[in-house]
Amino acid sequence: FSPSPPPCVRLAPKTSGAMANAMDGGGTGVVRLVAAVYLWTAALAQTASSPVDDTNTSNPYLEDADFQVLTDAAVAEAKFCAGVEMLTLQERTDLREELQGSMSGGNIVREILVESSSSAEMSTTAQEKLLTPSWLLATAAPLVMALVMLILWYYFCWTACPFCRCCRICPRTGRVPWKVRAIVPISMVAIGIGVFVCVGLAERGHKTTSDGVKSASCTSSKLLNTMIGGRKGDKAFIGMMGMMGTFWTLDQKLEDDSDFLLELSGILDKTETISRASQVAGDTLQLIRSSMAASANVAPKGPSGEDLMHTCKFCSEVAPAIGKVSEALDGGVATALATARAEVSTQFGPESRRALQTTMRQATRPLVELKNTLRDSFSPLVQPRDIEAIQTVVDTQLFAGMMVAFILAILVLLCGCASGVMFAVRDQDDDRKRSAVLPDPQNPYCKRVSRCACCSWQCGFAFTVLAFFLAGVTTIITVPATGLCLVLDDMDRPLLEQIAGSLGVELTGDTGDMVLDLADKCVLNKDARQNPNMFDILYTRDNETAPKVYLREKLIGSVSAPIEEQFSKITSTATTAGMNLSSNEGVLALRGLFRLNDIRGLIIADAEAMQRNSVLSGLAADTRDVGVTVGFATSAICPDMVVQGDLGGLTGTIPGIDNFVTLLSHFGPIVPHTTCAKQATCPTTISAAKTACEAGNAYIEVKRQVLGAAYRCDLFEDPADPTRWCDPKDMMEAGGAWTNDCLKPDGTMVVKAKPCTFTEFAAFVKDHDLRVEKIIERLDMAVGETFDEILTGLQALVDKHVVGELENMTENVTCGFLPEAYRDSVDSICFRGLIGFRRLASSYIGCGTVVLVLLSVMYVTWRNQVDNINAWDHKHRPTLTQVMPMEPYESTQPL
Repeated sequence: FSPSPPPCVRLAPKTSGAMANAMDGGGTGVVRLVAAVYLWTAALAQTASSPVDDTNTSNPYLEDADFQVLTDAAVAEAKFCAGVEMLTLQERTDLREELQGSMSGGNIVREILVESSSSAEMSTTAQEKLLTPSWLLATAAPLVMALVMLILWYYFCWTACPFCRCCRICPRTGRVPWKVRAIVPISMVAIGIGVFVCVGLAERGHKTTSDGVKSASCTSSKLLNTMIGGRKGDKAFIGMMGMMGTFWTLDQKLEDDSDFLLELSGILDKTETISRASQVAGDTLQLIRSSMAASANVAPKGPSGEDLMHTCKFCSEVAPAIGKVSEALDGGVATALATARAEVSTQFGPESRRALQTTMRQATRPLVELKNTLRDSFSPLVQPRDIEAIQTVVDTQLFAGMMVAFILAILVLLCGCASGVMFAVRDQDDDRKRSAVLPDPQNPYCKRVSRCACCSWQCGFAFTVLAFFLAGVTTIITVPATGLCLVLDDMDRPLLEQIAGSLGVELTGDTGDMVLDLADKCVLNKDARQNPNMFDILYTRDNETAPKVYLREKLIGSVSAPIEEQFSKITSTATTAGMNLSSNEGVLALRGLFRLNDIRGLIIADAEAMQRNSVLSGLAADTRDVGVTVGFATSAICPDMVVQGDLGGLTGTIPGIDNFVTLLSHFGPIVPHTTCAKQATCPTTISAAKTACEAGNAYIEVKRQVLGAAYRCDLFEDPADPTRWCDPKDMMEAGGAWTNDCLKPDGTMVVKAKPCTFTEFAAFVKDHDLRVEKIIERLDMAVGETFDEILTGLQALVDKHVVGELENMTENVTCGFLPEAYRDSVDSICFRGLIGFRRLASSYIGCGTVVLVLLSVMYVTWRNQVDNINAWDHKHRPTLTQVMPMEPYESTQPL
């Protein structure tokens, strides 16, 4: 591609409805890919009836942003896919079970999607399903717990206030036995183990989330790089830019005065001789066939159009021989060369080129939209800075926030451990305990225990509220996401049909049919061995009732295939039929029939018709073994004639008119005549002899009419003078150019009727030998001149510039790589990233629960210690606080 492509002109139809919202609203890469495929097929279905801008002379398909995104995707793939391993089947199965296990109440997201028939109904169904006490309690339980803990914290805070001792219900006094006190530090150890287990679970969840981000970056960059730039090797794909580059290259090559068309025109001009030779041969052979089938020649007519009861046997019997030559001509190298040249000329003629350009532009319009959609949707996921920023947030800020929370939990734990240890080993101060007998006794209960315990449960409340709140928010986000992930993992054609209405996707008509086929065969295909071709799935129609025309068929079947078929025939024909027709047995046999036989001797009386005639049937009155009855099989030539060559049922010697006259002379003297058709002087007495003689004279009269009948010797119209005839036998070659070939300037030959006499007709038929000789000679010369030029030069040119490019493109628009990309996207987003967040939520819940136990123990410890302190003070404080008489103060020191 050019490093600086011209600006792109958006050709695709506008995005609408729910699909537009899906594309503009972000979402997972999988959802964006499905939405992009829908837009593509929807746009493709509209192209058949949409007008195409055929006036655009700059590349309307590629933008600078396409090359930049492709570069970013390649860099991102190389950078972020290094060291990233996709999930194994067992890992995937285990993670799915873990994800599915978190949806103990069933997949409510799937239920909503399946039960809704429209986007509006989905909203109503979601409210009915979600706004239920059971679902809300199960989903929002951590948030509810956070609220409960906040309320309890508010209450228990009042119990810690010195002026709200009335809130401390059920005070317990008395020193707790040491064995019981020892439970507190032991419980702290258990709680500490629980906290560190939760820290480990959180770290595992964070690592899974981080791996999911890396994997998502890798799969997104690979998918975008493949979809736009293509891929090689197994399940190769040419890429959107490759397809559009091919379409644009072909589009420009089909423009007038392109280098390709100029070179093509040069070869076509050089090989025009084969087309002209083939035209002359075909039309001349058809002329011969027509002359033998003309009614005036097959069944001569009298001056008034009456039937002369004669049939041209040669005309009918020579037809198979003409057919064999015609077959040899049609199946010969010359015709193959001419047909291939004509096919190329037709395919790249103005109208065909325009139609092909329109087809390619129509096919490219949805590709442009799909390319732009993929680029705009996935480009943020392949920006190295953005990916690194996301990765930094996950690896630093998310990790730091997680660690701050757990450090707080550890601090609470340490405070609780300190309080528990002090409570177990020194809940009373021994020195103060001994001072109880002194005049000024001190409270023996250690206030450090109560203060440390109070700090522990107060901070514990704060942590549990925070932990359950974070867990609740994460759960509320991940529960619907989990349901959606399970739907994506379970997606197949029936499920897609069920949920299409709720997604606002119309899957009716051709668009729906193509979307479902694409999803079923390309994206959701479970058979990794299959590699479907998208051009065998996508189709267009000329109108609503027209049959489907698949893109491969439209591009290859109507352009490449016909050309390739004609070129392949050249090679096969040269191998089987040979290069030259002049030595062809059928050609030699036909020439021999025309040259060796006189057609006059093969225009024979129609015995059945004559026998039905009341006069001519009298020939049968001659009872001689060899009498005038021979007239029923006599020809229109004077002497007898021996049939030469294979003329079917015509064999042996055909008796002539001289033979009949000789037999007729038996009845009387012969009357002289200018032709050999002479009559006899018949007997006057009524007898069989008179009947036979008169029938013989009538027969001779018919022969005279046959000899004088009008025949057809049609030739071609002279291109230089339409009033004159042109005979192909007169064409001549000089310096590679043929003259007098009867071809008009437009390459056609026009038959011109020519009446002729019996003698002229006989000469005309005999000259067919020369006509066949001339056309075959010219054909063989043209084959020698153009064979290599067409088979190598023309074929190579067309293959290189058109056929090869089309076939390469259509063969490399497979989608066998998409199922793997789809599964990898689901794995990255759902079975890594989402599970990581759910593990974090679980760790917060677990840690919050453990700290809840800790604060409960600390609160009990605090209450026990503070109640003992207060009870001791209440017991001893009145004595210690009596008002004593004040003695005067005397200072022994100077001021």
